[in-house]
Amino acid sequence: MNNKAIIHNLPLLILTLLCVLFIHFLHAISSERISDNQERAALQDINEVITVIYDNDVFADTQTIAVPTSINPAGNISAYYARQNGQVKAIALLPIVAKGYSGPISLLVGMNIDGSISGVHVMSHIETPGFGADIHQDKSDWLTMFNGQTLLPKQEDAWRISADGGKYDRLSGATITSRAVISSLYELLKSYNEQPETFLMEN
Repeated sequence: MNNKAIIHNLPLLILTLLCVLFIHFLHAISSERISDNQERAALQDINEVITVIYDNDVFADTQTIAVPTSINPAGNISAYYARQNGQVKAIALLPIVAKGYSGPISLLVGMNIDGSISGVHVMSHIETPGFGADIHQDKSDWLTMFNGQTLLPKQEDAWRISADGGKYDRLSGATITSRAVISSLYELLKSYNEQPETFLMEN
């Protein structure tokens, strides 16, 4: 390209460069806002499954811990710690993955340090609308029956739906989904009871 052509096309080149810079600027702002919104949404869910009073930044007080693949096929989950005066009072664990009828169900589980469940939320799923999809906390209160539940010695069989000899009602029209969630919560409690130090590691 000769000098005359460069001069002729210079306004277009400058305009193109400005457009690229503007798009990059918008992307940076949007990414920051999206990340901030996701963080606020996650924090809201954490606060709904943790019932203790805490005084730390729970969303920043986190670490990745190794877990059996029965809890998450990836072999690890994120733990968010709720502390009071520096002492861990509860943990939010994510994602606990249940094998639903249509695919994986991602769960956020709040646990007190005594090994009791303080709350369970579905973060994502692909279950059938009107059936397994009712597992979501916005659709039914089925998950609330696990609040305060623990895994006591010699009571493993209780962690089944009543049709299988357990103590939990199934979600109407969603037997497989119900079994999957109950099984995942059982595996989490079992792992916590066996190795609480793994979940309560200090940062």
